[in-house]
Amino acid sequence: MVDSKLIKILEKLNKKQLRRLQDFVTSPYFNKRWEVTKLLDVLVKLHPNLTGSNLAKESVYKKVHKDKAFDEKDFSYLTSNLVKLIEQFLVIEASDDQPVEAQLSLLTSYLNWNLDAAFQQVMKTAVKTLKKQPYKNADFYHQNFRLAMVENFYFDKKKKHVYDESLSSAVDHLDEYYMAYKLRFSCELLNRSNVLLNESQMNFLNEINAYLDKNPFPENPYISIYGNVLRAMMGEEEPEHFYDLKQRLLDHEKDVEPQELRTMYIYAINYCIKKCNTGHQQFLGETFEMYKNLLDTGLIFEEGFISPWGYMNIVVIAVRNRAFEWAENFTKQYKKHLAPQFKVNASAYNLAYLYFHKGEYGKAQELLHKVEFDDVYYIMVAKALLLRIFYELNESDALWSLAESFRLYLRRNKLVSDHKKQIYLNLIKFVNRLSKVEKGNTKALDKLEARINDSPKVAHVPWLLEKVEAKR
Repeated sequence: MVDSKLIKILEKLNKKQLRRLQDFVTSPYFNKRWEVTKLLDVLVKLHPNLTGSNLAKESVYKKVHKDKAFDEKDFSYLTSNLVKLIEQFLVIEASDDQPVEAQLSLLTSYLNWNLDAAFQQVMKTAVKTLKKQPYKNADFYHQNFRLAMVENFYFDKKKKHVYDESLSSAVDHLDEYYMAYKLRFSCELLNRSNVLLNESQMNFLNEINAYLDKNPFPENPYISIYGNVLRAMMGEEEPEHFYDLKQRLLDHEKDVEPQELRTMYIYAINYCIKKCNTGHQQFLGETFEMYKNLLDTGLIFEEGFISPWGYMNIVVIAVRNRAFEWAENFTKQYKKHLAPQFKVNASAYNLAYLYFHKGEYGKAQELLHKVEFDDVYYIMVAKALLLRIFYELNESDALWSLAESFRLYLRRNKLVSDHKKQIYLNLIKFVNRLSKVEKGNTKALDKLEARINDSPKVAHVPWLLEKVEAKR
């Protein structure tokens, strides 16, 4: 039963939670079967070493029923009952952290029972509880809407012909609730579409954009910041949206919960990176400063780890800002903060990237050949880096072979977005052409330079132009 659902859940619980779970399961209100209680006691004694022969079904069953032969059907019934009890316990435990949810349930009961005084008392408590929440996020707007709806149901049930603000309040909170979630999810869909092909239809974005121009929700930092993120993503040629976003992030650092604030910063950074990749080099410094701010504040970490993409982007941006020593120190210092499954590939690629830009091409090539990338994004950036290494080392045969295999990979992979496909296909095309132009052929080099500059979607434009200049 090592791989059973029951064991996997128990492995996630700490000692305090296990003690509370035992109290819960012992209560006759929730459980009247002593065998289920005994099964939990047996497993708690084995915790956290829930592996090996001690967890054999027969062994565990014997500890529950000392004088009874193993019964597969009965054992399955026992474990199923215990899982249901644990899930019920987890729901109740979660409600302790969400008092408004519990109060909403109480309000519904009191409303149905016509207990006016009790309803009004809980409503006042719920409103006070909600006001005390430190962050006005999407869940906050959702709960505000639900409270207003319950209050409107209460008013409607009284059938009094007097003015009541509850319905108007419910409509206002519904707008906030919808805008908060719509903006948040739309920003994430647009962000994902920059890397992976995403066919999800995003309705009303133009209408929402137009609405936000007239109604920017300045009193609601969560909504206004996500509104700026969306407008920056959709209006890439209008950088004022980014600068508005940057200022709002600085102004409202304490008004947004850390996890959401980190996400907002990442969106702003991704906008800058995209601008840098399309030749707008003035955003390099902006990106570097935002990343250093995330490191200084600790916002870069998610559940104690730094994401491999954040790790990679920081190294890339530091290198592009010519901060080689800073980048090397960061690469080595923060490797320990990568999740185990990413540690080898992320550190190897980023060191290779750093060595490449320091002119140590052999060391970079050696590192890339030692690892196997299984993520589509890592595969693309690693191939692009190796392509440039082969060019720098003047390994023409290897370069042309890689160029062809890379081109086929991009054309056949349906997960890669059109944007990413195009920037790398153009890189392959221009590196190939550049490798075949003889040094000093000014006419051909001028023509190639013009085509690179005229192409809106090309990876590593500064490097390409540098190599063109080196051949003049």
